[in-house]
Amino acid sequence: MSLELSRLCVLAKPLYGFKTLVEEGTGRILGAHLVGPGAEEVINLFGLAIRHDLTAEALKSTMFAYPTAASDISSML
Repeated sequence: MSLELSRLCVLAKPLYGFKTLVEEGTGRILGAHLVGPGAEEVINLFGLAIRHDLTAEALKSTMFAYPTAASDISSML
């Protein structure tokens, strides 16, 4: 396989990444950064949690349909 073709194969794979900001002591969700498939679904759930002052523990204990991107939220907190 040529170098150019191998580079294209690597770039064509889905990438995932996240960073969540949770205040120590209160557990309040301060923000979230998401990259990858399903990010548009999950970022709205974090926005809803922030707007309504849900704690990380409250969001973590929420059940989401599986398999969806939202079902991974508990592992992000």
